[in-house]
Amino acid sequence: MQPFLRFLIVSCLVLVTWWRLDTALDEQQFVTVAVLGLAVVTVLLVCKRQRAGLWLSMLLGMGHLAGTLLTVPLEQMPLVLPFVAWCFLAIVSSVILLVATRERHAPRPIYERHPEF
Repeated sequence: MQPFLRFLIVSCLVLVTWWRLDTALDEQQFVTVAVLGLAVVTVLLVCKRQRAGLWLSMLLGMGHLAGTLLTVPLEQMPLVLPFVAWCFLAIVSSVILLVATRERHAPRPIYERHPEF
């Protein structure tokens, strides 16, 4: 399941970044290039199974989703539903993998909890 979720994160980030790059190339070049670079680094970190990549993918997905929800008028929202779905899938997949790969602490043995024994 983890390889599928990683593939889902990478594909959603590529689709979201490609769409954003296609629509915002002429507006703000610095921001577009910075987001593209961050997306490339995030995809590499996710492919290398680094937890930082999962955090970055979640933040990138939330940033793209918030930017879309704040800038697109409500009448045109059905036109960007695939973009919103890709952002949501990247966020949910990242959260699931962050929970699944967290560091688990073993319970302390009873003799350490009660030193009098």
